[in-house]
Amino acid sequence: MKNLIILYDGHCVWCNFWVHQICKWDKKDRIRFTNLESSYAKSFYNQQNLNKNTYDSIIVWDQVSIYEVEAKAVFIILREIKGWIKIFLIFSILPANFTNAIYRLIAKLRYKVFKKEETCTLPPIKFAHKFYQ
Repeated sequence: MKNLIILYDGHCVWCNFWVHQICKWDKKDRIRFTNLESSYAKSFYNQQNLNKNTYDSIIVWDQVSIYEVEAKAVFIILREIKGWIKIFLIFSILPANFTNAIYRLIAKLRYKVFKKEETCTLPPIKFAHKFYQ
């Protein structure tokens, strides 16, 4: 089974918080991460024929099927991890246009509310193997 790859905004404090939480909840050690500006991400953009500015917050790719973004990406992550946070999967029954609108609102406000780092933060040492450069 291939790893689930999460491409995320490494400058976003909110995003980094959730990446670190997902590392803790990934009991199967199947999730890998890379920031949207990494060499790995650039290769992904080329492979998928994407402009690197198309998405600015999260992309999830299982390395088998097409990548997913916005709320669907979040639901894919929730299905993969362990813990109480899975309760939020209940929202996956709502219409995609509604959950994507909520996702886009949070993404739009993330820098205003949670700030932005000048550089991407480094992962904790015990999770370093989960991060692609």
